[in-house]
Amino acid sequence: MIPVGRLALGILLMIVPAPPDDDRTPRERYNAALEALELGEIDAAEEGFADARDRAGPDPELRFRSSYNLGMTFGARADEVDPEDAEGVIEALRQSAAWFRDTVRLRPGDADARTNLELVLRRIQALADRMNQGRNSLEARLDRLIEDQRSLRDSIRNLILQVQAAGASAEPIGKEEAFRSAASWQRTLLADADSLAGSAGNELGALQSKAEEERTDADRVRMAQLGNLDFHLRPARERMADARVVLRKLQGESAHRKADEALRRLKRAREQLLDPVTVLRSILQDQVVILSGADALARAEAPVIGTGMEDEPAAPPAWLHPGYLHDLQESARQRTGEVHLRFEAATSEGPTEEAEDVPEDRQTRRLLQAATEAVPHLRAALNSMAGSSVAFKGERPAESIPHQREALLALARAIERFSGIRELIEIVHADQHVMVALLTPPGDDDEDPSLQEEMTTEERAGRIDESVRRNVERLGRLKTLFEDEVASIEESVPDGAPDEDDAEEARRRIEQQRDLFRLGEVERSGAAEALGRVDVKDEDRAEGHLAAATEALDHIKALRRLFYSIVEHLEELIREQSETHDRSGSAAAELDQEKRGVLLGPLGEAQGRHETKALTIASALQEQSEHGAGTPAPSGQDPSARFAQAAEEITKAADAMFEAGGEIKRDDAEMEAALDHQKRALEHLATALALLKPPEPSQQQDQQQEQDQQQISREQAARRLQEVREREADRRRQKDARRSASESVEKDW
Repeated sequence: MIPVGRLALGILLMIVPAPPDDDRTPRERYNAALEALELGEIDAAEEGFADARDRAGPDPELRFRSSYNLGMTFGARADEVDPEDAEGVIEALRQSAAWFRDTVRLRPGDADARTNLELVLRRIQALADRMNQGRNSLEARLDRLIEDQRSLRDSIRNLILQVQAAGASAEPIGKEEAFRSAASWQRTLLADADSLAGSAGNELGALQSKAEEERTDADRVRMAQLGNLDFHLRPARERMADARVVLRKLQGESAHRKADEALRRLKRAREQLLDPVTVLRSILQDQVVILSGADALARAEAPVIGTGMEDEPAAPPAWLHPGYLHDLQESARQRTGEVHLRFEAATSEGPTEEAEDVPEDRQTRRLLQAATEAVPHLRAALNSMAGSSVAFKGERPAESIPHQREALLALARAIERFSGIRELIEIVHADQHVMVALLTPPGDDDEDPSLQEEMTTEERAGRIDESVRRNVERLGRLKTLFEDEVASIEESVPDGAPDEDDAEEARRRIEQQRDLFRLGEVERSGAAEALGRVDVKDEDRAEGHLAAATEALDHIKALRRLFYSIVEHLEELIREQSETHDRSGSAAAELDQEKRGVLLGPLGEAQGRHETKALTIASALQEQSEHGAGTPAPSGQDPSARFAQAAEEITKAADAMFEAGGEIKRDDAEMEAALDHQKRALEHLATALALLKPPEPSQQQDQQQEQDQQQISREQAARRLQEVREREADRRRQKDARRSASESVEKDW
């Protein structure tokens, strides 16, 4: 690789003649910066070139050469960074690439500028590949690509809005440079996607070259992941190429659709590398949306039988039709099938007993056992989804509902097999609450209103018996999880340490963990014993069933207080709200009202679910702030106060979610307003998370140092580049004004 600092020296060494004045004109500042660069004084060169660029005025030659040499300066800065600091080198090269892009924008035909830009981008890619060698980095690279593609799509949407505001939808002549810049950006991202596909292909080829008996369970899972990754990455790259073509043709709406489709495909590709349980939870949420839509269609189609005075059921929105739900159901079925294949690949008959890769650690054995137990439930879900799809295809939404309920139940049972301690406690708590409500005599004020439907004694008894059976089985699994955790704790006991104080502190923490699980086992066994006394078949002891179920619920609530993690629920809510915000962005620039309605249809309900979850979390936090959680607090900070502040932030987020949902559901939805509400909700959630997860003192110090270091490089380059663009726009407007007034332009040198 040729050092960037030595490229195109012909232009670099062309000194611009300066006037004999003593005043430092922009050209003199440029010349001084050029001398500083030749002497290796990078900071002085950067400052001088940026200053000359800012003050160039009506001097296009000076603007061009200043931008060009800023690219050279950051290339030289990259050469001075410690080669071991690959991230630092890449950051400097990205700044270099940004200035070379500006140079190409100013003079598209300059061969040296284009060559240097290509070389810098190639060097960035080479460094990124080398930095990723020897470790599983496809996930991180794909995450960055998704983020960049999302930013590009949003910038295209903003560009469309600017064109519309200017009244130039048909001929966006004033935005050619912006469209070309977006096309160039898309080309860079396509190159990243091609490189990522090549890396994935190489990894898959290496695994396929292994003999079958040499492949581990992890190898087989990875092969299935990489195969599915390529399946979605190929169409993503095609859409990215299409988006670049239409951007060059100034076709904003088409470019937005293709860029958005590329983003969706990239996210499906990323899903192949995610924890499969996370994917299943996402499918479960989508299945709930499908069931809600089918129920709305079925109620609208059902004949109203009665006196004729009943209200007509509300007509479903235009976007909600069997064909739309069929597509959603097929997507959910395909995604479930992909997870099913991954589980089968992991649990299929593999190495013999003599193989060395038989999993020895408890966690791996537990996960493989969970995958084995989940496979039949996923098969059942796939069969039910297929039945639902057939009903939708025949435009019989009511017939799809039983299939969807079966699919939901099967998915929930598959997910449950992977539940950790806290998740399993939450499941037991929810089912036990329903059990107590079912045992409460009908008409009792304490009975859950959602369970006051007409139900025969036999139906109630059947549901209670099923709940007892499942919760007893779950509590048995919870005991196994407790035992595994205690065994892991015993293995982590330090034999000694160079620093006796550190060893003593470690032993103290371990003893606290032991105590936690001892207390947990007391409550778990108490709940199991109480449940053993709930037998609805024994009518002679009917009066004691409610008391026993309530006693079990009290033990489970105590377990919940010991292990419940609000932070995990909050992090999940942030992920869900981010996804809804992303999908709202997809709809924002859709001009076709019917298509926009299809995109927005499910988002209003999703936003309502986020609001409900936010209020639930806020309520739990408020309760903990009032009763105390017993959680060790950072020095000088009251945990109860932190919980109260976090609850307030999450309540504000819920208010913003309510506003966003209301806007989305309007027929004339103002999507920019809805997006602003969603951003505000995410900001409040992030603030609450920071309150609940304050960084350790060492992390705070590292973050401050990192911010101080970034202050110089990023603000001097990124901020200046933005200022340059803004000044360039102002300069054009001033130039147009002077031209219209027939005034002469006077040079400053």
